[in-house]
Amino acid sequence: MAHARAATPSGAVLTGRHPRVPEALADVPAACLVCHGRDAKDAPPFARLIHLVHLTGGEENHFMTMFQGECTHCHKLDAASGRWHLESGAER
Repeated sequence: MAHARAATPSGAVLTGRHPRVPEALADVPAACLVCHGRDAKDAPPFARLIHLVHLTGGEENHFMTMFQGECTHCHKLDAASGRWHLESGAER
């Protein structure tokens, strides 16, 4: 919750529970951007939130301890264009 609050736009209020959105699980993270887009005003923007969750927290952060914070677990490089992108799909 601390990471979510740190990523939340000024004036937005978090209740501590994410609303049920089962349809969003069919296309993560793309479906998350409906509410958590770059300019989100009522919810933490996805990029800021996920990077705070993944890249801070020390020993209790499994992304850092198990995966050394390796960006390519989420970000994929298109060798033809040289651009990075996020793959999206059903929650596993």
